[in-house]
Amino acid sequence: QLEIGAKVFVLIKASAVEITPAATASRLGTNQFGGVVDVLIRGELRSEAQILVDQHLRLVVTLDNSLLDELKLEQLMRVHCRVDPSSVILAVAA
Repeated sequence: QLEIGAKVFVLIKASAVEITPAATASRLGTNQFGGVVDVLIRGELRSEAQILVDQHLRLVVTLDNSLLDELKLEQLMRVHCRVDPSSVILAVAA
């Protein structure tokens, strides 16, 4: 049962995360995380960006290559990630 203080696992659909360079974004708001691009893997049509939110938390984002190029994402770039709350799944740890 979900209650305050319970340990949970959080799953977020990678394509439901919007990414914006921190330099062009306003301050962090609801459902947003700041972080640093740690890994970029360019695919044929879509790419994967791994955002290091803190030492132990990695947020994986998928985006079209055209958006990757438009945002000029690169490793070590500071970014803001907005999570669509309807794409978040919580699982209570046993």
